[in-house]
Amino acid sequence: MNLARLKNDWEWLAERDALWAILTDASKASGKWDIAEFMATGEAEIEVVLSHLAKIGFSPDFDGTALDFGCGVGRLTQPLARRFHSCIGVDISRQMIEKAEALNQFVNCQYIVADSEPRLPFPDERFSFIYSNIVLQHVPPRFSEQYLREFVRVLAPKGVLVFGVQESFGTPDIASTITWARMVLRIRSRIRDILGSAQADMQMHCLPERTVRQALGVARVVNVQFTNTAAKDFNGELVYPDQAPESGFVSRQYCVVAREHVESAEKPKSAEEIESHNRAAAVSLFAIKKHDATHLHYDLRLEWNGVLKSWAIREGPSYCTHDKREAVQVEDHSREYAGFEGMIPEICPGAGTVMLWDVGTWEPQPGYFDVDAGLRDGLLRITIHGEKIKGNWTLMRKRGLAGTGRKPKWWLIKEPDGFERAPHEPSVVEEAPNSVKTGRTMEEIARDWVRGKGKNKAQMELS
Repeated sequence: MNLARLKNDWEWLAERDALWAILTDASKASGKWDIAEFMATGEAEIEVVLSHLAKIGFSPDFDGTALDFGCGVGRLTQPLARRFHSCIGVDISRQMIEKAEALNQFVNCQYIVADSEPRLPFPDERFSFIYSNIVLQHVPPRFSEQYLREFVRVLAPKGVLVFGVQESFGTPDIASTITWARMVLRIRSRIRDILGSAQADMQMHCLPERTVRQALGVARVVNVQFTNTAAKDFNGELVYPDQAPESGFVSRQYCVVAREHVESAEKPKSAEEIESHNRAAAVSLFAIKKHDATHLHYDLRLEWNGVLKSWAIREGPSYCTHDKREAVQVEDHSREYAGFEGMIPEICPGAGTVMLWDVGTWEPQPGYFDVDAGLRDGLLRITIHGEKIKGNWTLMRKRGLAGTGRKPKWWLIKEPDGFERAPHEPSVVEEAPNSVKTGRTMEEIARDWVRGKGKNKAQMELS
């Protein structure tokens, strides 16, 4: 399929039932969407997204211009225009754009019909915020990759990009298997092409995380969330589930920021410069692996200076502030290893099953931005934004081991911040034992690896 054909499909869908083509709630098919109710879902969705960005520390510049890519009739463009200095909605369907213009209530909002080429008609670094949801899933992957590169091109230096994709399938049930087969074979589309039928059908495409990150190039992924947008009855009420669905499509939302300009090669000299320098580089990858080697333990990984600083925690992290979990510092790991999930062969160190138990980002707390000094002196106070592990934590090195040649032992301690739990409350490692990436158990990871199923999917790079 080329974009011209995709454009024709969406013109057909827009003509027959534009609102249901955007939000495919079965109860609203055949023109049953109330326009006010429909537009209210956009207001609610944008509020959820912006609140999430504020929570993770990446609120966009509201004095800039926002881009709503795949805007449809303006469901999301209108609430963006209400919040930003200006806003532009882009869609491949002219009929969608005409309907959006008829519903437009803001003089600072405009709509543009996209060309039948995967290039955005805007200059470099144009937008402080770019948002696209339930759009790229309908675009063939080769074009989605080009659009992602375009998003990065037009994103301002301190801009924020948020977009959703369908990544893969969850553990399939019969209905999901049938859907998957239809997606791969596209029998109805091929028959339609042969017969020259004008009728369109809504195609779904997956874009794996590795492909997404490669397409984004120099831009930095700072947060990834599961979403409910792949649900058959998605009605615009955006939710961030804790785990991937057990069947059907797995949808994810990416938050991306533009890379800062290349820093000066001169090392900061003053305490203020050190703090400023480290604040700019502060948001880095966080991961925890569940690792069944000689014994079951949890490996904490914190990205710093291009590597993963690593600690082995026998019992795993605890949200109870009274618990001091021993964390043995081990050798640094390559950043490319961060997303590995599978089996380490017997001939290699650490042989056994490895699960990606949690993933996200971390940053040093105010007053503790000199991470290099913290690693040297044995005190890190950090804030973690993971799927399972969140909030403020302390890593404190035990006394008497620095410089002895033995592996340094630290304490991992939860700080009181609202995320902590009382001693009688459930342990997070017992409450959420499965993979944050695939939802699998340790046994399922080992089984699939031996069988060769999903072996290529078991690894991902978080760059």
